[in-house]
Formats: sequence, structure tokens, C-alpha cells
Amino acid sequence: FVARLGGDEFAILQRDVLSDDDVEALIVKVYRALRTPFDCHGHSLSSDASIGIAIAPRHGTDLFGLLKSADLAMYAAKAPLQSFGSRHTSASIAPSPMNKLKTYLSNTTIGFWAWLFPITYLMHVAEEYWIGGGYSEYLLRLRGVHLSQTRFLISQSVGFMLMILGILIARRLKFLSMMLVILGATCMANGVSHTVTSAIDWNYGPGLLTSLFVWLPLGIATLIRFQGTMARGRYWTAVAIGIGINVAIGIFTLRGGQFQ
Repeated sequence: FVARLGGDEFAILQRDVLSDDDVEALIVKVYRALRTPFDCHGHSLSSDASIGIAIAPRHGTDLFGLLKSADLAMYAAKAPLQSFGSRHTSASIAPSPMNKLKTYLSNTTIGFWAWLFPITYLMHVAEEYWIGGGYSEYLLRLRGVHLSQTRFLISQSVGFMLMILGILIARRLKFLSMMLVILGATCMANGVSHTVTSAIDWNYGPGLLTSLFVWLPLGIATLIRFQGTMARGRYWTAVAIGIGINVAIGIFTLRGGQFQ
């Protein structure tokens, strides 16, 4: 739905927004249409626009609140430092530390963010396999569970391929934000699990360093990054799925990497 507010100001109402990706896709279409050159009496002309974005309920819960947030964001987009290719910005409700952190994290492209998980996954598996005698030996000593090195590598390879496949499918079907929340929750839960287990055992466990200094921060940052970018129910469902995946992995591991 498009309406003219007055002068050269227009408002676009977008419904069924599931994530920031949906908004970004619409912005790209608007810019593409505006910046396409057209002929005017033999002259090639093109136009441009400054766009302010406000998303309910993040930037307001009523008409006037959303209009005000979008208006402020639009004037911010008109700032001299804004480049021709990125003259749009989102509104910010309050300059609290959490909002500042969300703004900083949101500047990272979602595509780049997605591939942080496979990369850090390989780092985590490498630590579990090579450092501290290996995770198989650690699991046998701590829990009395026999998980062979071969079975460990096979299960981790399957997990890595499933992660890659999940990201590619999510990109294709346009639910990448939800997939990243799932992965973020899985990483966070894994980091907490490794840290608590090592603290109780009062000893280093293979995978502790990458869990504590890589996966735990990445998981928390991901949950902060995408909070408010999708419907609340969808967000918490993704978090629950991620935690559930980590629980399932833990049960599978305690069974020695076997389903029975």
C-alpha cells in the first residue's frame, strides 16, 4: 500500500514482515525503480530518495509513533555522510546500550553472519579432536561412555553438512533470520553446557575454549542481533528449536553416537 503524505513525501505500508530481509528486499525494489534512467525530451534522467524505516512493534505500536520514527529515520538518511547506494536507515527508539549494540550488530550483513557458524563449527571440532586428549577420551573418563574417534568424526561431519544444507535451504526459502536464531541458540546452549561441565569437573574439557570464547559470544550476539526482527512467537520458537537440538546432540553423544 502506497500513499502520498504531501509534497515529495510518500509512505509505503508493508504487511506480513517476518524479518528484516523482507524489508530490505522491498527497499532494493524501490531504489531499482527510482534509479532506472528515463528519457525526458532527449535527456537521460534518474531520481533518488531518502528512506526512513520503522517496524512495528520495535519502533512504535501506533500510527503516529511509527510515522514519527520513520520521519526521524528519513532525516538521518539524508545526512551528508550517507552514500548514494545506502540512503536509508532504520529508526531507533532509545540510545540505550542494548539498542546501540543491536544497531552495531545489525550493520553486519546477514549473509556474512550465516557463514560464521560453519567456520566456528570447524574450529570447535578441531579443538575437540586434537586438544586435551580428544573428546572421545574425555567422554570415556568423565561419563564412562565409549565414543570412537571414527564415530566422532562421522557424526561431526554429518552435523557440518546439515548446517550447510540448512543455511542454503533457509536462504532459498527466505527464512534465513529464523535459521540463524536456531543456530545461535544451539551455539549458546552448547557453550553453556561445555562451560558448566568443565566447571563442575574443575578441569579442561576438549571444546571448552571455542565454546567459551567463540560459540557462547556468537550465540548471544546472534540472539541479540535478530531479536525484534521477526514475530515474537517465531523468534522464541527458533530459540526453543536451537536449545532442543543441543539437548538431542547431548543425548546422542551420551549414547556413544548411536541411535539405539
